[in-house]
Amino acid sequence: MNETSDTLAVNETSDEEMGLVPEEVEASSASTWRGLESPGIFILTYPPRILEGPEDQTVLDGEIAVFRCRADGNPKPQVTWRRGSHRLTSGHPGRYVITALPDGGSILRVDPVRQNKDESDYECVAENGVADPVVADATLTVFTGQPQFIPC
Repeated sequence: MNETSDTLAVNETSDEEMGLVPEEVEASSASTWRGLESPGIFILTYPPRILEGPEDQTVLDGEIAVFRCRADGNPKPQVTWRRGSHRLTSGHPGRYVITALPDGGSILRVDPVRQNKDESDYECVAENGVADPVVADATLTVFTGQPQFIPC
């Protein structure tokens, strides 16, 4: 048996062996795993999953907010960002910068943050065509002036 990247070459298998999926796959998601067969090769595809979702942030008006999201799947999922129902792209409206990372991650940078424009929920969406897209979200809270601390 040879294993390279996301392709597994199998010389001889039984029907029972071809139905196996890795142990870390939850039983509920195992039904969405698929194999594509060709002579001597079985390519395992699996739905996207978010490994690291964005975290809620509280930022001073005029500062920078940075969200990170990392996903995997086979084929490698495309990671996009949404604010509300609108898909975000780099440079739109000029303060968003989206950077794709080689580890399957993506960074959304909002610079500068504006209270009346940017305070919202942001979603990281990972999709690869194997199953429905998966979403993780975070809230950006923007304040003006000095933060107020309430004693415990």
